Amino acid sequence: MTPTCRRLLVRLCVLGALAYLVLMVITGARPRQAQFVAFEAAGVLAQQPDEIGSVRLVAAEQAWELTRRGRDWVVMDAVLPPAAAQQLALALKILHTARPVRVLREAGLDARAADYGLDHPTHAVEVAAAGQPPLRLAFGGTTPDGALRYMRVEGRPVVYLVSNFVPDEWQALADTLRAGAAITPGSTVP
Repeated sequence: MTPTCRRLLVRLCVLGALAYLVLMVITGARPRQAQFVAFEAAGVLAQQPDEIGSVRLVAAEQAWELTRRGRDWVVMDAVLPPAAAQQLALALKILHTARPVRVLREAGLDARAADYGLDHPTHAVEVAAAGQPPLRLAFGGTTPDGALRYMRVEGRPVVYLVSNFVPDEWQALADTLRAGAAITPGSTVP
């Protein structure tokens, strides 16, 4: 390539870059990337997690009532410490955002509850927002390959298959509450 051709090529590249910058200034932004899809929360919890005012968690025949008071979550009149409150916030966020992997709509699902481990759920959760009916769900057993868990939402004629991380967050919260680490002595709420 001759030096004249090289200079001409460099000038054309600079001119193309300048034209692109002028186009960005005129349109106000870079071109939109069409391969990006807007996020859509598709979990079973329709409300935003910060709208939830009460949670009831039942695991291993133990139950905990958690209530939001202002910015704090309270259990047995004691404020949850930040780490436990973050666990609860994450569990609620997952219910709101995590789309079920599959929805089973077969006839006779109630009769097959034992097949899914839903006759004796590993744990049950009830969440409620002010002025809304509560959302009650139960987590059953794992699928034969262990990759997913069965979940039932009260009042819906389907069984959901959800990723293991959905019930695992609730189990982690139950373990924290059971250990008593979530109860901060002297943090009583009036």
